[in-house]
Amino acid sequence: MIQKIILATLLLIVLTNTFSQSITQTIRGNVIDKESKAPLPYVNVVLLNSNPTKTVTTDTLGNFNLVNVPIGRQNIQVSFIGYKSAFVTDIQLNAGKESVLQIELEENTNNLQEVVVKAGNTKDKTVNDMIGISGRTFSIYEANRFAGSQNDPARMARNYAGVSGASDQRNDIIIRGNSPQGLLWRIEGIPVPNPNHFAGQGSTGGPISIINYKLLSNSDFITGAFPAEYGNALSGVFDIKMRNGNNKRMERTLQVGALGLEAIVEGPFSKNSNSSYLVAYRYSTISILANAGVKLGFASIPYYQDLSFKFNFVTKKAGTFKLFGLGGISSTEFLDSKRDSTQFSPANRGENVRFESRAGIVGLSHTYFLDKNTFIKTTIATTYEGNGGQRDSVQKNNALKRTGGFGYDQYKFVLNSFFNKKINSKNTIQTGFVFENINYKTKDSLLLYRPNTGISFWGYNNDFQGNTNLLQAYTQWKYKINEAIVINSGLHFQYLTLNNQYAVEPRIAINYKLKENQTLSVGYGLHNQVQPYGMYFFKNKLNPSATETNRNLEFTRSNQFILGYDIAAKNDIRIKTEVYYQHLSNVPIERKISSYSVMNYGSGFYNVYRENLVNKGTGYNYGIEFTLEKFFSNNYYFLLTTSLFNSKYKGSDGIERNTSFNGNYVVNALGGYELKLKNNLSILFDAKFTIAGGLHYTPIDLEASAINKEATYKETEANSLQNPLYFKPDVKLTIRKDFKKGIALEWALDIQNVANYQNVFLNWYDKNTNREHPVYQNGRFPTVQLKLEF
Repeated sequence: MIQKIILATLLLIVLTNTFSQSITQTIRGNVIDKESKAPLPYVNVVLLNSNPTKTVTTDTLGNFNLVNVPIGRQNIQVSFIGYKSAFVTDIQLNAGKESVLQIELEENTNNLQEVVVKAGNTKDKTVNDMIGISGRTFSIYEANRFAGSQNDPARMARNYAGVSGASDQRNDIIIRGNSPQGLLWRIEGIPVPNPNHFAGQGSTGGPISIINYKLLSNSDFITGAFPAEYGNALSGVFDIKMRNGNNKRMERTLQVGALGLEAIVEGPFSKNSNSSYLVAYRYSTISILANAGVKLGFASIPYYQDLSFKFNFVTKKAGTFKLFGLGGISSTEFLDSKRDSTQFSPANRGENVRFESRAGIVGLSHTYFLDKNTFIKTTIATTYEGNGGQRDSVQKNNALKRTGGFGYDQYKFVLNSFFNKKINSKNTIQTGFVFENINYKTKDSLLLYRPNTGISFWGYNNDFQGNTNLLQAYTQWKYKINEAIVINSGLHFQYLTLNNQYAVEPRIAINYKLKENQTLSVGYGLHNQVQPYGMYFFKNKLNPSATETNRNLEFTRSNQFILGYDIAAKNDIRIKTEVYYQHLSNVPIERKISSYSVMNYGSGFYNVYRENLVNKGTGYNYGIEFTLEKFFSNNYYFLLTTSLFNSKYKGSDGIERNTSFNGNYVVNALGGYELKLKNNLSILFDAKFTIAGGLHYTPIDLEASAINKEATYKETEANSLQNPLYFKPDVKLTIRKDFKKGIALEWALDIQNVANYQNVFLNWYDKNTNREHPVYQNGRFPTVQLKLEF
């Protein structure tokens, strides 16, 4: 199969390598002050390496327009008196799409003439200027470029220092040994539920992301001691920004690949308006092939579709309004008639299992400038996540008998508002709040039999619902003492109305420039997180007198200390090292003596609630991280990250154990090279390999499992076993061709696990044979996609 794909690739190169044509495109955008977000007029924008030199100046609204720019990768320099110059590199310009940028300049504290900073590459800066440590920005180019990322921001983030994944099948993000549950997803400033298809209850990951990377603007990823505006999280933050649609001309994108058939359209509402729209829709390609009768050989066929949009309305006096949203629905079924012993299935022999999930967000934001240095932004939104499933027994006559089912729903109303004030070139303050109203319900059922009569009845292990409110408020201050020392400090407050629990959290990060290209950073943050809401409302329905024994649980708490050293070397090379220590307390554990701890939440295929929990558990994470990165220039890039860490916890039995996520080490090495040919044709080669320690797990008690007819674990030996080393090499080949009439074509072949290495996913218990056997992760898995922009 792979040989046929490569042959088709070579044929595509020959067919598209036609007459030479000179093709140009437009780079335009807006230049604003980094702290105040106010537009900057009369800023010089220079297209580097142009002959003759192309230079334009921004208008009174900060807009610029560079026309007739040759397609390919371009770099620009943006400079203004009293501000640090910025270099925007790796601008990928093709015939089918303009490049529309928003560039932020930082004002000098000494108010002197223009200062050109050699280390001014915008790629080593975060979008949020209040992030002082353990943060980095990422772009749509990286999500598309990195081999093995599957155009998924979450899988892309696994290449960063301190980050690892639970499996190939899911995109859960493990940060510094913490549970994936500790991650905060934000979209346009709103905390959102799990933004993935086929998401499980209480999880933060899934097999396929609902987020379409083509709709993203530059966004931030933070791995610890995050600023005061981020709350209700312990491990990290994914702060997603959606880009605006092109407000000058209509553009369209069509793409077909292994992950779906999708279409994107964007453009202005009218010729005389700066308002724009951006809409994307995707439908599962695999399900289309299955419905057409193509035999795919999969254990189950995934059906999914998602929709994303953003409408940007610019007014003359009332500010800017943005209506945004994304949502997805998905379903699959595991049929006994299509069982494949080499692939994982949650169904036992003689059973059919169906699963479906839904998630989405719709929001409206308003930004209003009180003056050129002060603005207020308010966003209202509603979010939803839910899933459900059924389990049927296949009878001898192939009739189905329902033996179980479950359903879960969580609705939220969210209000986020903040006030931002740039006092002067040294001081910027921001204060705001986030209010969430949460409504939660879950129910599962299991067909049981009375021991004496054998009469069946429906039993409910979980059948509860509830609602509560979470209020977060914060204030943060950026103080630039001088050009060498910057302090980001703040205070975060969190209050849960369900049980009147609250927390006050100080945050601080200090950056000290030892030299022009060397920065020493230190950060501290106190972070608290609400427990999974189902845990508060859980009542064991097998006990008729059950009550909500977990209702008064406190927040889990994490004290985080970080020390970092950053070198911005010449030729777009960055070297970064961080060491950290995290102490976790108030972790829910069982009142009775056991090894259970919420620190391991999210490690299994199912998350099971327990009763009678108390906040007496503890744990810690510590480690060191190293990053060596060359940003894309001179036709190549590379990224090397190494993470050494240790993650431990204590349950109510007082024994210190490995957490389920303590892999101890992760090494990522990736890079790529672009070969530019004649006739507007280019070929990109990307490669990546990952080596990581296996995750820890608890052995199965086969004797007890045989009695209980389900997997039962030796909890006194919790996480005493470790999966073998994880090794996964990926390669990617991309071919791009531009045509004269504003058309760009891109073809990509991404081969994951090209060595076909067998990595263990989990150990699965088969109740029919009373045996456990390893289930392996994806073997060699090629995916192809074709993208057309016009």
